[in-house]
Amino acid sequence: MQACAGLRIVEISKGLGTPALCGQLFAGLAASVELIDFATTADTDHQHYLHRLLHQGKAQTADPAAIEAAVDAADIVILDRSIAGLPEAISDARLFEERWPDKILCAISLFGAGNDRSDWIGNELVTEAASALMACNGYPEWPPIASGLPYALHTSALFAFGAIMTALRERDVSRRGQSIDLAVIDCITAILGNFLPSYFLSSKEPKRIGNRHTIAAPWNLYPASDGAVVICTGTGGTGWWAKVMAVIDRPELTNDPRYATEADRVRNVEEVDAIMSDWTSERTMKDIVDRMNAYAIPAGEISTVEMVLDDPHFRELREMVLDGAASNRPLMGNPLKVGAWDAAVAPPAPIGKPAPRSIGKGALAGIRVVEFASRTSVPLAGRLMRDFGADVVKIEPVKGDALRGAGQQIAGSSYLFHINNAGKRSVMIDPTTEAGRDLILELVAQADVFVENLAPGSVEKMGLGPEAMRARNPALVYCSVSGFGARSAYGEKRALDTVVQAASGLMHMTGYPDHKAVKLGISAVDLTTATAALAAILAGLRQRDRTGAGLYIDLAMADVGVWMTQAAWPQLICGGVHPIRLGNRSADASPHDIFEAADGSLVAIAVLEDAHWRALASLLGNESLQQAQLDTLAARVEQADRIHAAIAEWTRARPGDDAAALCQSAGIPASVVRNLGALVDDPLVAERDMIVNIDIPGAGTLRLLGNPAKLSRTPPALAGAAPSLGADTAQVLEEWLGMGADEIAALANNKVILAQRAEDMAGV
Repeated sequence: MQACAGLRIVEISKGLGTPALCGQLFAGLAASVELIDFATTADTDHQHYLHRLLHQGKAQTADPAAIEAAVDAADIVILDRSIAGLPEAISDARLFEERWPDKILCAISLFGAGNDRSDWIGNELVTEAASALMACNGYPEWPPIASGLPYALHTSALFAFGAIMTALRERDVSRRGQSIDLAVIDCITAILGNFLPSYFLSSKEPKRIGNRHTIAAPWNLYPASDGAVVICTGTGGTGWWAKVMAVIDRPELTNDPRYATEADRVRNVEEVDAIMSDWTSERTMKDIVDRMNAYAIPAGEISTVEMVLDDPHFRELREMVLDGAASNRPLMGNPLKVGAWDAAVAPPAPIGKPAPRSIGKGALAGIRVVEFASRTSVPLAGRLMRDFGADVVKIEPVKGDALRGAGQQIAGSSYLFHINNAGKRSVMIDPTTEAGRDLILELVAQADVFVENLAPGSVEKMGLGPEAMRARNPALVYCSVSGFGARSAYGEKRALDTVVQAASGLMHMTGYPDHKAVKLGISAVDLTTATAALAAILAGLRQRDRTGAGLYIDLAMADVGVWMTQAAWPQLICGGVHPIRLGNRSADASPHDIFEAADGSLVAIAVLEDAHWRALASLLGNESLQQAQLDTLAARVEQADRIHAAIAEWTRARPGDDAAALCQSAGIPASVVRNLGALVDDPLVAERDMIVNIDIPGAGTLRLLGNPAKLSRTPPALAGAAPSLGADTAQVLEEWLGMGADEIAALANNKVILAQRAEDMAGV
């Protein structure tokens, strides 16, 4: 994968964090990455291995004093803004742009630059607390829980990659660089669409519901004789209950009035889960999953990290777990599968960037995207591209995107549909007809990008697969998003987000040690895959522009999930210890937990560096914690209970906001565990345009989520409201294909496209 070949990147980072993970993605796509590492020197086998995972393929510069010389030779700088003592020309974005006007700076921090929390520092636990992500995770009878793996850091790394590629594409046109102010909190705020619509409408905080679903049952984790599985019956449609009853051989319950509708089953969810558990507990995980999948019911094993590392699917087919020949230790693959067309079908053109259609408004102006997708991952990726000026045409079937009818309705579509599809144009085409298929192919012939997330094999059956597309447009970037990938050991296995969280190891690592595993409350992998799709498509466009040849991107949600597990690999590979759930604690650091404050709020405090520990011990004023035997990370992990008890006593003596502010003023990563209300009411969220207002005809003002990639010269902007079904069919057919009103009307009369709009065009 050579999509980033020729790019010269300087990564200024320290250990496991968003900058290092972003640099890892670039190195995996053949960019030249020069690492300037400010992390404490690795002194354990565990730390050495993690360093190798993060920085494989990068060239490390031993002398940090050589930063400015390194930047002189670079195209892009990825910077951790929490690193102190850097040259001002590096740490100050304005000065950077003045000195290096043709370069791109991506400066990453917790809350972003230029505000009263610009100097606050964080890590995974603190980010999840401050962003309200933690408040949405877990079981109702237990405290909030952070993800067991660094979810926020990986998600923000993909946002950073996408932002850099967006700025880079604009630079190819304008020949000017710019700076990117990326706040990790913003990145998580941008993907809270599962929960914020309900809060916006009711002002009620969501309840943590473990692995259940608010509008579907059965949907939960169930015991197996050798572990546990998730079974998800989906939402919407009919027949789910009958299918499940057929699998478990309980036909007498198929028409039982207690379970007749989704609402009935949710109301009687305890009974439903008991019925399922009685059946699953007597069978192996594989038997359960195989039986459910035979009826196209989404189900999956709760995989451990060890199971993931041993799975031939991830090792051989997806190449996410690579053999490290020199050390016999696995290395991390790249989830961004940016491939190429068969050279015999699409011979490369001479290297050189094609002239854009127009510079226009926005970094992606002139890019045409055909989106053939529903629900979350691809639609959100399309929305992010639209924010930067791409023309995103959403092709919808007769009934529209299924998300239109799911959840709270605003002007005929769900709130989440408005969030994921703002600014796009909707074209209603019936793809089951020959004329409809041909019309889609005609549109794709005029596009730069085609992106879809239909069930595996669906587009091929319609005649809209990669082979058909490249025959019409050899320069097309074709991105296919699925649960386990087109190149897969799992065939046409259905994969909802919960199933992928289970299959990738993320769910097994999340939860309290004496309780069941739990998924992240949001559609975590689905949403992060949206950022991965954006990143892969932009990388693909760069490769296309330099070769003239189109390419195929086989993006799998499970690959993204496995990529997030790498922080747990050293524990297993170096120590032979099976990674387990630890609640909000960590096997690698102490203190690392949430603590109750005097006002009942919870405060997350996570110390990963010795300097932060010394500052905390001094702040607490506890002499027993200032002893030399606690100066090392390993010693603090061993004494975690004693340390946590001392911190708990300190936090109980003051309000949570005061405790967090005192910690941050002393340079200690900390935050109150915020709920959605606290996040939404934070003036900084509005200041950074992470919640934006838009007028919806007939519905008033709607609050939508913003784009976290804050480019200095070509920032993202909300392009408009989400379209009504087929509202732009006639306009797009006229603009893209040059069709006249009579031709459009004929298509409408033959029910190939939405009739009403076409009739208006024809004057009928």
